Amino acid sequence: MENPTTASHKEGGTIICWNGEHFMSSDHGDYPDTVVFPSEPDFLEVLRKFYAWETAKNVYPEKASEFVAWKLMLRLLRT
Repeated sequence: MENPTTASHKEGGTIICWNGEHFMSSDHGDYPDTVVFPSEPDFLEVLRKFYAWETAKNVYPEKASEFVAWKLMLRLLRT
């Protein structure tokens, strides 16, 4: 797996990565699951939902623009 991104919590966590052919996510903990995304648009849709709370928590009840949300997500993925 190349450049995995992990979000962990006491119940488990999620690893998001590129496996050399497809984007994938792997959940571990109480409800383990692995999803291999068939296309980049499918992956990007799920990635946006995955980071929805993180991109909205400081502006709630408003929403961050898509541009700002993606910039924040990129920053989070690089850390």
